[in-house]
Amino acid sequence: MSATTNLGITRLEAGLKQPESVVNDALTTLDAQFILPVSWTPTWTNLTVGDGTVVAKYQKISKLVICRLSLVFGSSTSVTGTTVSFTLPVTRVAYGGSANITPLGNAHLFDTSGSAIFHGIVANLSTTAAVIASWKVDGTYSQAAALSSTVPFTWAVGDEIGAQFQYEAA
Repeated sequence: MSATTNLGITRLEAGLKQPESVVNDALTTLDAQFILPVSWTPTWTNLTVGDGTVVAKYQKISKLVICRLSLVFGSSTSVTGTTVSFTLPVTRVAYGGSANITPLGNAHLFDTSGSAIFHGIVANLSTTAAVIASWKVDGTYSQAAALSSTVPFTWAVGDEIGAQFQYEAA
């Protein structure tokens, strides 16, 4: 049997008969790396998930990491401080300068009691974590405001944090 490995995917050589298990392993690896999103479990800072529901999926295509994150608050979910952050599924490349000002994507913060959606941002915190903040408007310009138990609203059962973002893997 002649097979070589390239980026963790078994490459099958043309003209050679391959065992079914080798072909199936190659297809499974291909699905996992390039077709199907992969789940990850973020570790939160200043937020207790409790009985909330988290869905976190990402897809890595070469060095591009595309993520979707959703948290629906349960009765024991709470924001316990400011600067709510979470771990990334894959370490990102280190950016120069003030890395924490580089946006990765958008967040939406849904208040079920007021049926209101507040817009937010997902931004760099470190090469292994990101922060979620809400946009606020004071005067002429908008700025990011750290989430807290009352910002941008008082969090309750059924409220949601949703985010979509992307970054370059290390």
